[in-house]
Amino acid sequence: MTSAFVPLLTALVFLCLAQESRATPAPSADAPQEAARRELRQVIFGSSEVAGGSVFLGSGFKRALAGSVDAQGPIMMSLSGAGATGESFAGPAGIRFVQPRLSQSSALLFGYQWMGEFGVLMLAAGPEIAREQQLDRFGMPRWQPARRGVGFIAEVWTEPWSQTMAQATLTVSGARGSIWGRVAAGYAPFERVFLGPEISAYMDDGYEELRFGLHLTGLTLGPFTFRLNGGILHAPGRRDETYFGFQTYFKI
Repeated sequence: MTSAFVPLLTALVFLCLAQESRATPAPSADAPQEAARRELRQVIFGSSEVAGGSVFLGSGFKRALAGSVDAQGPIMMSLSGAGATGESFAGPAGIRFVQPRLSQSSALLFGYQWMGEFGVLMLAAGPEIAREQQLDRFGMPRWQPARRGVGFIAEVWTEPWSQTMAQATLTVSGARGSIWGRVAAGYAPFERVFLGPEISAYMDDGYEELRFGLHLTGLTLGPFTFRLNGGILHAPGRRDETYFGFQTYFKI
């Protein structure tokens, strides 16, 4: 029961926010002007990634607790993710099989974002829950007990010169015992569409990896903004593999 607390709380919070968004007064004669003045309070986002023999999906939202989501102030974030990894298993007569192994995580974070000439800085922390499957001696995936902890995220976005950007993100998961960080830079060949290199690193108790790649950030289609990335994944003791990612968000 308790392992479902954060996902359930996240769902309830999201439903309340959606209900608030629907509870908008009927349009008046000044509707165009009112719409122009209406503050966007939330960012809803999703992501997918293929890395070697693994697939990851993520979703969530960021909510401004006071004013616009594009303004300085307190924020709330919900993050949920799921993954599937192909695990090699030695069966009868030495025949090796690949068995999918699943993982899940959820977090509800509270923090603050600062706006200035330097760009945007965001810090947030809160409770999280993670669980994963392990293969038993027969090669069957079994869910392990849920692990709880405190999650932390820090992110900075800056545009130091005309048509350039730099971004750095750091996440620490107490539930998974992991650290992940990414640094990216880019140049805008088109307005607000940045192309450039990225490097990321991940580490937990039993696994480490480095990624080197390229990203394309800022493509838009209607209300949606997209980020595409891909490159090479290097993990010690393993063959190098490729990764591809797709992220999108929209504001409401």
